[in-house]
Amino acid sequence: MALDGVEIFTNSSGSHHELRKLDTRLQLITEATKKCGGVYLYANQKGCDGDRLYYDGCACIVVNGEMVAQGSQFSLSDVEVVSATIDLDDVRSYRNQKSAAIQTVNKTQTYHSIETKIELSPSSLVFDPLVKPTKPIPIKYHLPQEEIALGPACWLWDYLRRSKCAGFFLPLSGGIDSCATAVIVHSMCRLVVAAIKDGNEQVLKDVQMLTHESDFIPKTPQEVAARLFYTSFMGTVNSSIDTRSRAKELSEKVGSYHIDMNMDTLVTAVVNVFEVATVITLDKKQARWFTRPR
Repeated sequence: MALDGVEIFTNSSGSHHELRKLDTRLQLITEATKKCGGVYLYANQKGCDGDRLYYDGCACIVVNGEMVAQGSQFSLSDVEVVSATIDLDDVRSYRNQKSAAIQTVNKTQTYHSIETKIELSPSSLVFDPLVKPTKPIPIKYHLPQEEIALGPACWLWDYLRRSKCAGFFLPLSGGIDSCATAVIVHSMCRLVVAAIKDGNEQVLKDVQMLTHESDFIPKTPQEVAARLFYTSFMGTVNSSIDTRSRAKELSEKVGSYHIDMNMDTLVTAVVNVFEVATVITLDKKQARWFTRPR
């Protein structure tokens, strides 16, 4: 299409988030426009699709292989618009530098052109010296650690507000797995507070809807977690003091509504019912089951 004179390319994409996928995505866009010149307008979906996928947005505008406008990759905003001022003469002059290679291409295949009366730029009689092309900017890439913290956090918030659930419940064992999950929920709460401070009214309405508090305006992530995040340490006689204390300390840091309980009575009741129903007895010393006569 570039060889046929097309100068502006648009791509309304639906690319979901994967770790380090943005690097490949932007590399393809910049290399394509660097090779043949042109203006590339990239748009992408944002948010959770109701399943396990999360679309990370990051709309951008690339001119001749250089980024001139880039949106955020992880944001709680439903819509994000990026804009830039471009000069199509830059595209034409850039392509003239590569005319030798372009002339060798067989141009038997052409695209159908439709002439319209619409102008994408002001009239030729209007000249404003203050209007200048947008200068290139560095491409913004998140660290892998940031992607792990922000991507799932955005998915959690979008799923929560769409499903209108009361929040999240997480059993804390004091181990690394439940701790990592709790930190991701805390990252979600941080994004919510940051969006509200930036003036995102939709996020504020969603928070008030989920908490059933019409006048609630959170100031800290802990205030959000106290209403939407519930944790519990379900210990037994075999649980150590260290795991119990780690779970409690973590809940205090993230601000979740935490319950510390022992479930030995519950386990014993289930085992007793199982023994009566199946005529099988648990040998606790040997950790094995055996059948007893009626």
